[in-house]
Order: sequence, then C-alpha cells, then structure tokens
Amino acid sequence: MDIGTPENYLNANTGSNMLPERLTRRVREAIGIEPRRVAADASIAPEATVIHSVVGSGCVIGNGAVIENSVLLPGAKAVMGEHLRNSIRDKHETLRLAE
Repeated sequence: MDIGTPENYLNANTGSNMLPERLTRRVREAIGIEPRRVAADASIAPEATVIHSVVGSGCVIGNGAVIENSVLLPGAKAVMGEHLRNSIRDKHETLRLAE
C-alpha cells in the first residue's frame, strides 16, 4: 500500500482497509502511535467526540469538539466546538481532504 499522498496516509490510518501488521509497525515507529489509536498522554475533554481517528501524543481536544476520520499529529489541538473531518492536523496547520 502506498501511503505517500495525504489521502492515502489518512485512509491507512482511519480507513476500513487498515495497514498490514508489518506496515503498522512502520507507522508506529514513524509517528509514535498505531493507526486508529489515542496516545496515552492526549487530553480529550469529556464532551468531545472522537470517531475513527488517530490522536497523537500531547494533543488537546476541547469540549464539544468532534474529530472524525482524521489524524491529529503529536501536539495538535482542536478548540472547543470545532468539527474536524477527513483531515490531517499538526501543530501549525490543517490539511482538509475531500469528503
């Protein structure tokens, strides 16, 4: 599976055809977490919703935020009430992909 494009990267982490174990290990080594996972030190508010997504180390998700089919790279934030769908976000920017 080629994960060299943003679309393929997002699908590899959130899609129904998850990476085979050997590639899952590579992703885990590259970004520090496995596909469709929440890092132990991520902060997710009680009223936030995370669906079919990856939440990296040090991420903060505010109350009422909805994260769906997305990847939050380490240190990314989603503010209170924000809806993030089909996106890849790091500390500095968000790449929104087609629905």
